[in-house]
Amino acid sequence: DDTFGIEWEGAEISMECDPGTFDRRRLRDYIDLGVNRISMGVQSFDDRLLELCGRSHTLREVYQAIDDLHAASPASWSIDLMFGLPHQSLRAWEKTLDEAVAAEPSHVSCYDLQVEEATPFARWYEVGMAPLPDEDTSAEFFKMASRRLGSEGYSHYEISNYAREGHECRHNMAYWRNSPFYAFGLG
Repeated sequence: DDTFGIEWEGAEISMECDPGTFDRRRLRDYIDLGVNRISMGVQSFDDRLLELCGRSHTLREVYQAIDDLHAASPASWSIDLMFGLPHQSLRAWEKTLDEAVAAEPSHVSCYDLQVEEATPFARWYEVGMAPLPDEDTSAEFFKMASRRLGSEGYSHYEISNYAREGHECRHNMAYWRNSPFYAFGLG
């Protein structure tokens, strides 16, 4: 199909989803349609932090989603995590990193919470003020992720991203290189 001028052979077809929004059958259907990279927005392996962040999924759904991803076997899959969350401790972040590594994704993204104007977080919290971590603690979260993931064989190839060899996210690299890409969906 030449509609978009895409060379489908070898193209990265990526999909983002949250735990609790898919099952194994649906994942296999997506893979059959050509999706070869799944990025899952876990954010945390702590039910309390998920609730404080307004996430709709639970930790039980995270573990079910991981099982479903292993069963469906996409070519690459990623866990997206967040640090700098309200009430998040270094110990809780360490546990989240341990759980992410144990899940054996091919890629892990670690994003620092950015409180943007006109969002619920901006109404609830002030940057650098408790219960959000200060700048030094946020930097420690970042360093902890780099050390832990690096020690487990994940290459820190981009500011927020770590990958096993050959599983770097091509669309992330396209952003940094200002290369063209197509994106479809709601967001």
